[in-house]
Amino acid sequence: MNGSRYTIELVPEVEKWLETLTPHDHGRVMFYADLLADFDGILDEPYTRHLGRKVRELRFHLGRSPAPARPHRLRPLPGGHSMSHTRWEITDADRAREGYQEARRAYLFGKAIRDRRTALGMTQTQLAARAGMSQAAISRLEHGGSTPTIPLLERLAAALDSTLHLDIPPNSDLSVTFTSCAA
Repeated sequence: MNGSRYTIELVPEVEKWLETLTPHDHGRVMFYADLLADFDGILDEPYTRHLGRKVRELRFHLGRSPAPARPHRLRPLPGGHSMSHTRWEITDADRAREGYQEARRAYLFGKAIRDRRTALGMTQTQLAARAGMSQAAISRLEHGGSTPTIPLLERLAAALDSTLHLDIPPNSDLSVTFTSCAA
């Protein structure tokens, strides 16, 4: 975290779109907004796109959920509040929602895959070929759009010449890392 959280402000069409989501998908959106609020200065592609000044577009995958007519624009602003936007606060109760936790797990898996792939200097296309997948499937995983199954994690570990380390302590944060296989 960069020291202080950013404020998330919603444009009206996104606020209306949020009302159409299932509680599960709403939880997923809250996770990515929370991530942006904590890491705006360092959270970049594939999760956000800089639109200029202090505005970033937040990107996430919800699968079947309808998308708004315009992109989701969640504005992180360190202070201040525009009258044409709604301030969005995410509570601890929101963070306990299953959709939020599922998105968090998918993000952690995707980040571990992307971190290892980039450390090896591989493209998504190269990893996809080695894992017997499509480049689009790798992209979806890395964006947190899906949670990999155990057989898929085994294929990815082999394709990344890595050992997968998964730590799931009770009532604590999940930890996912790929480390180089010792020669």
